[in-house]
Parts: sequence; structure tokens; C-alpha cells
Amino acid sequence: MGMYNLEFTGTMAPTVLGGSITFYENLNSLVDIPNTKYIIALCRSRKTNITRCVTTFPVGGSNDIDNPVYFNNDRFWKFRFTFLFAKKSIRTFYDNSVNRKLSLVCMPTDDTIDIDLYYHSSNSYLFSSADPSQEVLTKIEGTNIVVNLKAKEDYVQIGDFPVSYFTQYNNNDVAPIIPSTDSGQPASDQEELNAQYGTQTYEV
Repeated sequence: MGMYNLEFTGTMAPTVLGGSITFYENLNSLVDIPNTKYIIALCRSRKTNITRCVTTFPVGGSNDIDNPVYFNNDRFWKFRFTFLFAKKSIRTFYDNSVNRKLSLVCMPTDDTIDIDLYYHSSNSYLFSSADPSQEVLTKIEGTNIVVNLKAKEDYVQIGDFPVSYFTQYNNNDVAPIIPSTDSGQPASDQEELNAQYGTQTYEV
């Protein structure tokens, strides 16, 4: 439904490790849910197929990730999360479910990220369960969110990290995947990273 751009530059706020995007999405036209449900974003990189969940932050509402109340009106719901620059030293410490549930996510830079939205009564990344009584994530059909991530050469975190380094192919058969556990990321044998993309700079 919306296209957003984030360019890592200098020592940008709110953290020199990354930058935040505030989203304004008309969810009321797609689903009828209370604004106390958790809104979970499933992010997928187009170039590398890296897939991560992240819990959106209820900015302008309760401003409390443990008790979310999202600001919303007839036009939009408002929420935010932070993209961390995905060099190895940052991923080592921050690319985990604890930080994703605090609205921090590592995704490849110089890439386009497709985002689907889900909702749940708790801060959960469970997409399926053998127990029919257990609540799983419900997809908000019709969302079409795209984020373009870029980095300027003056960004303090770049160092020797290459901004872009991959081999492009005319065809690719990398399919979108849904994480099979509550970690918010696919298992390494699920994530098809190298099927048609050549050399990657993002290591799982």
C-alpha cells in the first residue's frame, strides 16, 4: 500500500546502528481488529531472499511494546520499526528474536524489502501450529509495503563493508518462505539464498 525509503547516512538518529521508518497504513480498509493487537511485519529481501519478522512499535499510541495500543483513525494506522545496518558485527549481536520483538531488524542494505503484515494477541512469530487451540499469526491480506534501503558513503558503519556486491541473473526461482519456528527467521536449511543470485554479502 505504501513505498518508503531509508538512507543510512552520517551518524543518523535514533541510533548510529541504523534508522527508523514510521509507517502510515490504511489497515481499517483491510481488516476489522482492535488496535491492541500486535502488528507483526514479515520482511523479505528481493535480492537475497533474507526473511525476518519484526514487531512494530505503537508510536503515537501507547508507545509501549509490552502493551501496544496503536494510533489509528479512518485513514491510517501508525507504527514504526528500526532497520539496523546489516554488517556482520551488528548482526552478531542484534539479529535475534529478542531484538526483533523490540522492533529492531537486520535486513540487507542496497536492497528492496517487501513487507507483509500479520496480527496476533501476543508478541509471537508463530505462523502455524499442530495444536488447533493455539493462536497463530493472521495475515492482513492486501498490504503491499515496499522499503528501499540505501547507504551513503559517509555512513559511519560502512567502513570496508561493500554496499553492493552480487551477481544478477535474468531468472530466479527463489520462493518466498514463512519461518517454521517462533524465532522470527527461517532455519538455515529453509532459507534459499544462493539458488540464482551468485555471490552474497549477507551471511546467515
